[in-house]
Amino acid sequence: MSRSPGWNPLIGIGFTALGVGYLYEAFRDKDALAPTPALPNRSGTNGLAALGFAKDGAGVIVPGRSRSEDILLVKDGVKTIKFHPAGNIDNRVGYIVRQINKDARDPKTITEATRIVSRRCPDGKGGLKWCVPQKAWKKEIEALFWALTDPNSPYAVRYTRDPEKFDGFRSADLMRRIPAGDCDDMVIRLSGWLQAIGYPVKARVVAPAGAPNQWAHIYLLAGSVPGEGEPPEWIPLDPTEPHPPGWEVPKHLISTVKDFPV
Repeated sequence: MSRSPGWNPLIGIGFTALGVGYLYEAFRDKDALAPTPALPNRSGTNGLAALGFAKDGAGVIVPGRSRSEDILLVKDGVKTIKFHPAGNIDNRVGYIVRQINKDARDPKTITEATRIVSRRCPDGKGGLKWCVPQKAWKKEIEALFWALTDPNSPYAVRYTRDPEKFDGFRSADLMRRIPAGDCDDMVIRLSGWLQAIGYPVKARVVAPAGAPNQWAHIYLLAGSVPGEGEPPEWIPLDPTEPHPPGWEVPKHLISTVKDFPV
């Protein structure tokens, strides 16, 4: 597929046609793991390793079987990994949506989102003002976006690929401990914040030109006018690319688009 200076189609890859996925969390109690599978395995180049048939007993699931394993990796970081078979694109995004909805109800997520939009700045007169004006919906969305992507932010998440031969997603709790993840992880983190303070969200998956069934990337759309009875303006947000809110993958690089309400 041709490359554009505005989008590297190999960045943020989260979906392929293979049917294996996994979920990993950072909860101390393994029983607290959300029983949801992750995204399918990657294929291609630039570290997106092709996976044909997984080896039984190697910490992965053999296609067609249902098995899970818990693997201790890092104390207080990645504590367990749970493996699940993945289905079609609707099933896969369904796992992400359930994780977003779970995170959005987490008091920690609500607290973070509220703090991000409630910062105070000097007003130039010796006092303080809200850095994000009240009811400035687009500015609230932008504040959450930059909180995730600006390295100076205490909530920043660095784009980092999944382990070799696996593709999965991380909960907000894990990203608090290990501030790294790929496109699906960032969608979970940012969507959780947006929902936590009243914004409707959609997940958008795209397939590259020439490969309409190879879902290659996921980002999100945020509705800019919450709770006012008007149709929201849907603002694209792609935290894996060096572009501001409102940017999305150029249409000439895409063959198929599918949106999922969250």
